[in-house]
Amino acid sequence: EFQFPKGMTLTEHGQVFVCDSGNHRIQVFDMLDGFKFVRKFGLKGTEEAQFTSPLDVAINCASEVLVSDSCHRIQVFDLEGTFLRSFGTKGRKEGQFDHPTNMAVNDENALFVCDQSNHRVQVLDASTGAPLHSWRASKKKKAEGEEEPAGDGDAGEDGDKQTDWVGVGSPAGIAVNTHGVVVVSDYRNNALYSF
Repeated sequence: EFQFPKGMTLTEHGQVFVCDSGNHRIQVFDMLDGFKFVRKFGLKGTEEAQFTSPLDVAINCASEVLVSDSCHRIQVFDLEGTFLRSFGTKGRKEGQFDHPTNMAVNDENALFVCDQSNHRVQVLDASTGAPLHSWRASKKKKAEGEEEPAGDGDAGEDGDKQTDWVGVGSPAGIAVNTHGVVVVSDYRNNALYSF
């Protein structure tokens, strides 16, 4: 039974890990056995091995399960659901998050995270969480004499309207292929980007 299922991932052995966001847990099913229930892990909370609305799940190259949640962190588990470690806190610095929504891991064990409220995609080591790179957005600067465009832009921290964005505005979905191409969906700009 689910309540607001969100992100999911598959293992090479046919297990499906699903973020059961409203129930604050991960559920695991066997795709090769008619989606038979295998296990669940996690409880509501902010401590280790607890979740506050898990958002996405990914598997790294060491077959560890990475889960992002609304506590602005990524927790790492083994395939049985045993907590191993976590990384990330709320913030804007490298390795910190503000609403990490979707994730993808490439063949080189790089973790790509849609750091949505920080308006960027972060690239981290999928085992250690060490920051490797990021793509971020910035407000488009007005040319001299240019008027501020009319619109419903969100007010930023400094009160400026954030209507014109250059780069990734609000990354929502992410995918990586075997050739290293990263594709990001951006719901603020109604666009897809590839890197």
